[in-house]
Order: sequence, then structure tokens, then C-alpha cells
Amino acid sequence: MRRFALFNLLHPASFFLGFYLIFLVLGPVFLSFFPQNLPVEVELRTLGIILLYGACFLVSAVSVPMLFGQRPVKTARVDLSGLDGWLTVGLLLWVIGMLSMVVFYAKAGGIPALASNVEMARVTMKQGLGRYILLGGGFFTLGLIYLHLVLIGKHPRFLVHVLVWGLTGVAVVMLMGVGFRGPAAFMLVTMLLARVIFSDGYQKRNRLQLRWVVLGVGLFVLLALVGYYRKTGQFTLDLRIIIWPAVVHVGNLQTILTEFDNTSFFLGSSFIDDLMVGVPGVPGEFLGDYLKKLFDLEFPGGGITVTAPGEAYVNFGIPGVVLHAVVMGLFAGGAYELLAGTKDVHSRILLLLVSLNMARMVTSGVIPIMYFGFLPALIAWWVGKRLLALRFDIKERKPVSSPQMPGIA
Repeated sequence: MRRFALFNLLHPASFFLGFYLIFLVLGPVFLSFFPQNLPVEVELRTLGIILLYGACFLVSAVSVPMLFGQRPVKTARVDLSGLDGWLTVGLLLWVIGMLSMVVFYAKAGGIPALASNVEMARVTMKQGLGRYILLGGGFFTLGLIYLHLVLIGKHPRFLVHVLVWGLTGVAVVMLMGVGFRGPAAFMLVTMLLARVIFSDGYQKRNRLQLRWVVLGVGLFVLLALVGYYRKTGQFTLDLRIIIWPAVVHVGNLQTILTEFDNTSFFLGSSFIDDLMVGVPGVPGEFLGDYLKKLFDLEFPGGGITVTAPGEAYVNFGIPGVVLHAVVMGLFAGGAYELLAGTKDVHSRILLLLVSLNMARMVTSGVIPIMYFGFLPALIAWWVGKRLLALRFDIKERKPVSSPQMPGIA
């Protein structure tokens, strides 16, 4: 019986707590070792809220089976031996992603990442065109998942391996050209984790191999250095640069808790405002953008990362921190109990998408990730599933010619 474990890559709570550890818990630890070099101060109250949210989330996530009077679900092994049509459909999904990105660059009139002022260009050039980037990232991600599952499930020829990895590189370049690391990083992480959780080694031992841990740490360091290069034009192996992504979100949470003390709570209205951003013709802005203006913060780019505890606090205070954490934990545990016991490949992919997007909510809040991450991937997931079903129906309806008897015309 597969119980909840912090390193169970199939459990959304594991992803969420992993991100929570890296981007909210480790930040204060780094600050205690480098107080002079990192311009962020964290109060004890902020540390208490971080620990309170994490504890409430964990308890609610592991209590889902008990709440429904059931035993924890047993993780089903997924068989990849029958992936007929996945190569074709994966290529189609990839092509849709490419077309979407080509439309974006054509409408944007250039490549933001190559502009003289990248910070300004990546914001101004994509205004009104974000849907093309989102769909491009979603279809690229699902297309590459399909293609890489073919590589580990059917053992195709060497040229197919070259093709798939080549398409992976092209997708990374197309998404990095937007000027943001996030879309390309999310695509790569999703693709690599799909290879991990569907591999024979992981499904047999349910244990993460060391090489994947090393690869994940390396990717984290690389993205930190790329971000520094984007701002300064040079690479520098400075520890402060590498650990800054784990510190900045704690600093943003500290800013929210400090600046919001004398402001009325939103009482849930921020979630509605976030939802309105995606409605055509309705004015609105995400909570991070609003708080940046409210606190008179000056820095290039978009709004601040509100973090899950920060989003909860500005709406309902300390009770909101508990409620937000409990609801997120129950959703994480419920998704795992519902999807982990099936042997269907698409259900397992959906569980991975839920897990990764929930993890991103640690820093960005709920609704922005629903719009920017989960919804585009879910659309691509549904399209891929329907294309496979359509291919199967066509194949089943294809008439089979019967051999003729000798002498019969």
C-alpha cells in the first residue's frame, strides 16, 4: 500500500510541500547565514505564518482517506506497451504549439528576449498576446510528454530519439524567446517528471533516483544564472544569485504582512478580481499587480509574487491562512485518491499536471496559475485525448478487405 511520503512524486501534496520548502522555508534559513549580503529581513510573525500554513496544508492533505472512511489508494502501475498513435498525435500537438508561438512573434513584431531592454520588452511586446504564449506552452508541453513517453515505452529507432530531442530544443528556444524563464522551465520540468514517473525503475521502486535529483538541482541553478544574465548581461557564479529565488518570495510575504496591517482585508474579493482578468472586455488586474501599486513598489516587470500564505492573509487574515491551507490540502489529497489508482495513462498525466500547477501556487496564488498554467495544459491534454480517440475510431471503422475465392470476379 502506497502511503503518503514527502518524496512521492505522484502526490500533489509532495510537489506543493517541496516548492513550499524551497521558496518559503529555506529563505529564512539562507537569511540567517547571509544576513549582511541579502537585503531582506524576516520577522518572527512571518515565520510563524509560514509554519502555520505548511502544517495545516499537510494535515488536511493526509487526512483525506480518513475523512471518507477509506484506506489510502494503492498506486496503480501504468503500462506503456500500447502507445499506438502517440507519436503522430504528439507531433500534431507540438505543431499546434509551434503555430501558436509563430503567431505570437508575428503579432509582437519581434523577439522580446533579443531586445535591448529585455525587462521592458517582455512586458510591452506581449500585451494582448498572452493567450498565444499560454497555448504554445500548453501544447508544447503535452506534445513533448507524448513524444517522450513513446521513447521510453516503445523503444523506437535512433532517428526518432534525435527527432524528439531536437523538437524539445526547438520548443525551449521558442518559449525562451518570450523573455520569461517560466514557460520553458515549466515545460521542461513537466516533460522530465513524466519520464521519471512513467519509467520502469520508478514504478517498480516508487523511489526517485539520485540522477534526477542532481538534474533538478542543476536546472534550478541554471535558471537562477539565466535570470541574472538577463538583467546584467553576464554570468557570475555567486551563491547569493543562486539562492536569491528562495529568498525573494519570503521578502514579498514579509512586505505584504508589514504593509497590509493598516488596510482592510479583501474578504475574498481578490479571487473574483483575479478571475475577471481572464474575461474579455472586463477590466481587472491580478492581486500581485494591485499590491505592487498599493505598496508603491518600484521594479521592472509585473507584480509581486503574493505567495499562498500572503494571498490568504490579505483576504481573511490569520483565519484565512488556515482556511486557504486546509482547502488546498484537501484538494491535493482528493486529486491523488481519485487519480492515482487508475492504470490509464491520461489520468496519470492529469495527476502530474495537477501536482505541478498546485506547486506553482506556492508563490503565485491560485487564480493566476489556473489561467497561466493549468488551463492551457488542460486544453492541450483534452485535445490530445480526443485526437487519440478519433484515430482509434477511424481505425476501427476502416473496412477490412476479405480475400476473394479463385475464379470469382
